Formats: sequence, C-alpha cells, structure tokens
Amino acid sequence: MSRNARNDLPQAEAVDELPRRIGTRRQANVYDAVAGRVSSSGFRPQTLLHRNSAPSASSVPVTPEEVLFRRVNAPVIYAEDDFYFADERLPSDQRLPDSDMLKAIHTYASDFYANATLDQGHADWQSMDETALIALGILLEEAANESLGATGDMVFVEGEEITDPEELATRSPSTSRGRKRITVGSSSAISGEEFARPRRTRTKRRRRAD
Repeated sequence: MSRNARNDLPQAEAVDELPRRIGTRRQANVYDAVAGRVSSSGFRPQTLLHRNSAPSASSVPVTPEEVLFRRVNAPVIYAEDDFYFADERLPSDQRLPDSDMLKAIHTYASDFYANATLDQGHADWQSMDETALIALGILLEEAANESLGATGDMVFVEGEEITDPEELATRSPSTSRGRKRITVGSSSAISGEEFARPRRTRTKRRRRAD
C-alpha cells in the first residue's frame, strides 16, 4: 500500500469517532457478561451504563451463567455431565483459580482501562481474557498462599472458649489456669478482690484520751 493510499483512509479525529467494538451484531460472550455489559435483552445501552436511572430489563446486567444457558445450543442446566462446571472435577494439582476472584480481576481491568485511556480501552480489547486472566489468577493465588503461609488464615479466627469442666480438667495446669481467668469468674489478683480485703479487716483507730 502506497503512502497516498494510506493517507486516503478515514482517520478518527476524536474519541467519539472511534469504531465501537460493542454492538448488536456481535454476539455477547462470557467476558462481556463478567464486565456487566449484557442484560436479559442483549447488550446494555451505552447511555445507561453510567446514568443514575431506574433499573429496567435492558439495563440490569445478568450473570455469565445466564448468558451461556440462553444460547441456542446451550448445555442442559444441572445435568450430571454438564461440561460448564467440568473444572470442579479436575485433579487437585490442576485446579483453576477461584471464579469470583477472576471476575473481580476482569471487572477491575475493564473499569481501569475504560477510565484511564482516551479510547476507553478499545486498544486493549480482549487483552485480559482466557489464558491471560487464568494466569494472573494463578499468580495472585500463589502470592496469597506464600504471604499467608499454611496457617496465616487463622489470624481471622476467634479463639475457642472452653466452659466444659471435664475438658478443662484434661488441660495442662498452666493452660487451665489461663483459661480460668478468662472464662471462669474465679478469684484472682486482677479481679479486685485482693484489693478489697484490707478494707474489710482494717480496724478503727482509738481516740486519745484527753
């Protein structure tokens, strides 16, 4: 192609003139549903994505499962051989990343590029799909496991209160004493009873004889 031929091609001078990738002719996929672009009646109108208006059937996004099962050749829902949830039958060493986390990553990436680029992310269309999204999910899960460790999640778990006397008796003396102070209302120095005793046994002073 010559230089003059390239110059004759129409060029977009503003963001509004850029070609729209989302239209009624293109069939919605799972990534459109994850990004919240698909409703029960098709693609959500672009003018309603950021407008505070009353929700309608054409503006409320649907889940990726609904988009898949509404197709003509969709698999039967809840069938025993349903291949949509086939990842649940994978071996333990081949598990895919958590689905909710992948949705959050894709939504964040879509919103970020839609607001941080002049073309609203059209140049990066489908850059965080399929294997790239799964790979990033695996990296995040591995980073979380390495950071938390084998018992790191236990920091968010409350300690168990032991109130059964038989179970308290089986504990070591140091453990039972420590548990007693927390769970049983026994007398101790921190309960204030030791400080109250001198007041009870204090004798009155005798008056001097004039």
